[in-house]
Amino acid sequence: MGSVFPSPNSPTNSPRHIIHTRGALAAVGANNYTQNNHDQCDACGCGGRLMCCDSCPKAFHFTCLVPPLDVDNPPKGNWYCRECKSDKSSPSMPAQGPFQELIYKARCSNPKSYLLPEHVRNAFEDVGTGPHGEYVDTNKVKFEQKDRNGFTLEPDHHRMIDDNGKLIRCYSCKLPPSKLKPVMSCDFCDLHWHFDCLNPPLVISVPANKKWMCPCHADHALVSKYFNLIKFKNNWIYIIFSFSIK
Repeated sequence: MGSVFPSPNSPTNSPRHIIHTRGALAAVGANNYTQNNHDQCDACGCGGRLMCCDSCPKAFHFTCLVPPLDVDNPPKGNWYCRECKSDKSSPSMPAQGPFQELIYKARCSNPKSYLLPEHVRNAFEDVGTGPHGEYVDTNKVKFEQKDRNGFTLEPDHHRMIDDNGKLIRCYSCKLPPSKLKPVMSCDFCDLHWHFDCLNPPLVISVPANKKWMCPCHADHALVSKYFNLIKFKNNWIYIIFSFSIK
């Protein structure tokens, strides 16, 4: 029968409600029925309460399906995704027309969130996309590095040698890092700074997914432009900027 990932606050007294346990699905009732399904929606890639196919590992949000399903009233009996359903019994060919093949393909395919091609998403400098296609300013954000176990690698602020094999020294005091004097490495140049040599001093390290720019860069003194208001008048767009000095 069809399977549902419940939200943390949803009841689990129905055989159709299945709790996710790190890659396995442990059923409540139904003679300890188990089935392995994906942890994220196969349409949008996000987690949550999912409707699981009874023939393949795919799972979907109720609102990501076409047509959407009622989360409080899931279908009874076995439920199959479009691809599995078309494998079992091919849908009827639509009426003759210019979009006949396109309509038939849509009826046999599972829904998928729209995503621009990779060469378009990465065409501009300092612009990238996250795991779900969201906009990422790569000039400020860096992707976290993970070890083979999937844990985030924290930067080593006490290392003595940089990636180029050179001895690390603070640009301000010229001393190497120590246990009581960690260093922060600039993400835009090869300079390093002790936390307490900065003005103002750093109390904690910058998050691993954020880029840090040292004081030697002129960007700290440049004029920043921020969109303050956009007005539409007589089919013309008036953009008002506010200026501030960092």
